Amino acid sequence: MMKRFKLTILISSLISGSFLSLLYIPLAVSQEVKSFISSRYHYTLTQKDRNSDGKYDAWIYESLRKEPIKEEYDENFDGIIDHTIEWIRMKNVKVESRDKNFSGSRDEIIFYYPKRQYVLVDEINYDRYKYFDRLFIKDEKGTLISKHVIDDEIPSQLVPSLLVDLLIKKELNEEKLYVLDQTFKKYAEIQYLLNRKKWDLLLEKTREYLDFPSNDTLPIVLKLIEPNEKTPAALRRLKYLRVDPTFFKDADIWLSRIDHEMIHAIQAQRIFNFLNTDPKVSWNDFTQYVDDQINGVNRGILDKLFGSISPSFFENYLSVLYASSYYAEYEAYVHTLRRGEYHQLLYVPNRATYSDQLLIQAYIETIRENNLTPPAFFDYLTDDIFQIKIPN
Repeated sequence: MMKRFKLTILISSLISGSFLSLLYIPLAVSQEVKSFISSRYHYTLTQKDRNSDGKYDAWIYESLRKEPIKEEYDENFDGIIDHTIEWIRMKNVKVESRDKNFSGSRDEIIFYYPKRQYVLVDEINYDRYKYFDRLFIKDEKGTLISKHVIDDEIPSQLVPSLLVDLLIKKELNEEKLYVLDQTFKKYAEIQYLLNRKKWDLLLEKTREYLDFPSNDTLPIVLKLIEPNEKTPAALRRLKYLRVDPTFFKDADIWLSRIDHEMIHAIQAQRIFNFLNTDPKVSWNDFTQYVDDQINGVNRGILDKLFGSISPSFFENYLSVLYASSYYAEYEAYVHTLRRGEYHQLLYVPNRATYSDQLLIQAYIETIRENNLTPPAFFDYLTDDIFQIKIPN
């Protein structure tokens, strides 16, 4: 299990989906902290001290759409997370895991689908590390339908695709088809929109299923471009997502690439929030101001608005943007790599390719060798990067 108060990241943890190993920053503790927008990625966080001992023991994550993403709990208040709940909207499932005897390894995982619950437990050897031996299938109300002995070793980092494998091995064909149906629904919708080239609706649904904010919060303008092998999709000028319509044929490639570029959009807005000193000035104001600067348009009002904050606000923004470019690309790449469950139908964790590892290594070595100093909101990456052990 992952300790809350120690951040040590290995290359393997980057690939395994350890959600908080890149995300946590200690804050001053009080009994409860109201939800606030995190300085990274695309969620809000509420931290709670449920037993008033001065330490956080619950972390609640929500998307900027006000939908749940993940909940983590330290049930015995020892500083170690032993109960998690995660919503994977792309696969229409909620996954809950528990370390019920606080041994340091999970002994129960439940997959909640609309009409089924699949419960895996370590029942026979109740302290065995990493494996389960019983599968209980229940209806949506928790009423037991059937119970099965698991003969094979099933890893504790079970994901929906491995649940499908288990159902196939147990010859539970109806259950397998049900899980596959739930898994395929949103992918089928994305693939249909991609095939029909309904680009605006495709982008809207992609943002929804990947838990990114809506256009009201983070405006993105989709622009189709001529075929370009080097940049099939790229964010330009803060809000313009340039897409080569001839490149994308499969939903998984589309989801992965758009996830990556949406993180860059989040990063662009983050820099603005970092520099902006006037809460009355919005991100929309700034993106319009940047358009005007590039196009040589003087609206008067916007020039006056940003002049009141800082005569050199735009230059300061560009300076921070360029200074943090390697960190930004590293963050987006690791984020995308760890989100395979959201991009791939039959995702198997811990399968980083050799090229994946080389690219991570290249980012890390570039940052180290150049002694790059990022803005404060990248501090969490700085600490982690310098603790990563690069394989020989």
